[in-house]
Amino acid sequence: MKRFLLSLVLSLVVITVSAQIQRTFLGCTLGVSTKAFVKNAMTKKGYRLKRIDENEKYVYQNVKFIEYTCKEVCFSFYAGKLLSIDFFMENQINHNLPEPEFKELRSILDAKYSAYKEDEQFYYHYVRDWYCRYWDVNTYINLQIYNRFSVERLLGLSYIDLGLAKKRKQDISDEI
Repeated sequence: MKRFLLSLVLSLVVITVSAQIQRTFLGCTLGVSTKAFVKNAMTKKGYRLKRIDENEKYVYQNVKFIEYTCKEVCFSFYAGKLLSIDFFMENQINHNLPEPEFKELRSILDAKYSAYKEDEQFYYHYVRDWYCRYWDVNTYINLQIYNRFSVERLLGLSYIDLGLAKKRKQDISDEI
């Protein structure tokens, strides 16, 4: 009987842990990795830091992520930890339109994270074709087609640590 209960508890733990949204990408973990760790991990993978933008985001170019070449990958930090990772993908299927890639990634995310998908009934009809979101208690995912500088359309996939985002929002609120 004790073995059965222990097996049941362990099974529930495994199911709970495996049901969460993934938080580690390119060897870097949301809410855990530091700037130095990210820079070192990316260097080990053969990527050079292209620039640090005005918001202190670490920007890398031409990064391989799943089967895509990302035009840019941006790592944002708060309180010394990795707040978010933004992947901006080049169009692989149709070099002018990111819609086919959006549909492909949305179907992958739907299959993996359907329990965490935001109800699309709250989206305006036209938004459904270029925007979707998922979240659990720790992580938020945003998949979206961006019109960048009104001349370029990019597919963006963002993962955000909700604990750090909440802390940042509270800290900003405290300053006001």
